[in-house]
Amino acid sequence: MDAGSNNISLKSAPRRCNGFTLQELLTTLTIASLIGTTVPSLQNMLAKNRIATQVNRLVGDMNLSRSEAIKRKKLVRLCKSSDGVGCSDSSEWQEGWITYEDNNQNKSLDDDERVLRVQGALKGKTTIRYNGGSYITFSSTGFARSNGTFTFCDQRGTPDSRTVILSRTGRVRLSRLQPNGSDPVCPG
Repeated sequence: MDAGSNNISLKSAPRRCNGFTLQELLTTLTIASLIGTTVPSLQNMLAKNRIATQVNRLVGDMNLSRSEAIKRKKLVRLCKSSDGVGCSDSSEWQEGWITYEDNNQNKSLDDDERVLRVQGALKGKTTIRYNGGSYITFSSTGFARSNGTFTFCDQRGTPDSRTVILSRTGRVRLSRLQPNGSDPVCPG
């Protein structure tokens, strides 16, 4: 055999190209643009679901309080609580709340009073403002001692806020507006 016959010709070796084909590039750009438009809408949907869940937690606890007051023939209160152990005038509603029997009607949770439910702090950046104070009281007839409005806001602001309106009859209703028909006011 000839020494030159073992050499492979460079012309017959397959070539490797570095880079993307036009089809690969267009597919990548299409996927990137879909992600760019989908992520903000997904985040908005998650924020809507979060605030709806938080509103439902409070409404559920208000309905439980009213029902338990009627059933037990006692005062039942919801109060702000940041630790889940006692009521606090200095905490905010989004830090959590307690539902309990107020046997001696002193507006504070005592050792001999039964806790019916404890809700911890809300997730996300939701704020809750209540124009009725630090607690809600339901009498044995199911009536609330005062009416008031809870306003739920998150980082999206006033257009996406929710209100929970409590009447003196104990009725709880949801709204996007304040009882007087005006828009809720969110902080910041």
